[in-house]
Amino acid sequence: MHDTVRTAEQIVLIEGTRTYVAGMGPTDLTSPTVVTGHLTAAKALLTQIANAFATGAADDVVRTADQAEAIEAVRVYAAKNAPVDTANVGQMVGHLMDAEGLLVKLVATFKEPATT
Repeated sequence: MHDTVRTAEQIVLIEGTRTYVAGMGPTDLTSPTVVTGHLTAAKALLTQIANAFATGAADDVVRTADQAEAIEAVRVYAAKNAPVDTANVGQMVGHLMDAEGLLVKLVATFKEPATT
């Protein structure tokens, strides 16, 4: 039962990531408030993904090498999730680019299966 719940959570998070990535668009990168909001959302999603795809015996789903690599990159990012100086917009933009880049990569590696 735990494996089924875990897999369902992973599927929901991947779908949420697809929604997040699809909604990404032009952002006012000069506004600390806007950048902070986006960065907070992206980091929270990455942390949820890292937790849902935590290593362990329960996570025995076979994945492609790209998927495993993307998940590991998310885990590393979430593990070093250090505070960001919210007064430094340039630093926040860099962190936002890293976070959203990981989300885009994750979506790309967990593509919807082709229908025939």
